[in-house]
Amino acid sequence: MVIITGAGRAFCAGGDLEVIRKSRESGDSKELEPLLRGGMQAVLKIRTMPQPVIAVVNGAAAGAGMNIALAADIRIAAEEAVFGQNFVRLGSSRITVEPIFFRIDRSRQAAELFYTGEMIDARKALDLGIVNKIVPAAQLESEVSKFATKASAGSAALSPRHQKKSLRLQSR
Repeated sequence: MVIITGAGRAFCAGGDLEVIRKSRESGDSKELEPLLRGGMQAVLKIRTMPQPVIAVVNGAAAGAGMNIALAADIRIAAEEAVFGQNFVRLGSSRITVEPIFFRIDRSRQAAELFYTGEMIDARKALDLGIVNKIVPAAQLESEVSKFATKASAGSAALSPRHQKKSLRLQSR
């Protein structure tokens, strides 16, 4: 079981907005390419990791930060967490997890987030199926610990790694 979270007030606020704006204004993407490539590699690494990954979203998950959260198998968020696919606000269409994002049940509402760049709160993220559970921030660590313990002990015959592999095969 792998658990990822942010330090401080945000889960991950995404890329360096100043670098993105400068690149867009100058039309020179040389400085931006490593940032985009790194974000895509992080998402793919999380997505293809054999161990189950839990994203503990303790605050803002914006742009690439939301992509990182979406790459996880399970997402547990603090009530104060906010989410946004705000690439459009930066004049960018570079989205690395579109197929993951559109697997959620309410894909038309998910598409709206891509088109508007709107930030949504944890309650709406739960309603859209983006997160599995929301909890008060003070209980976030203990709730994640309980979930990880329960998931790890789930079946003596089948490890979480094998369960993840089985889920991936069924979703193809």
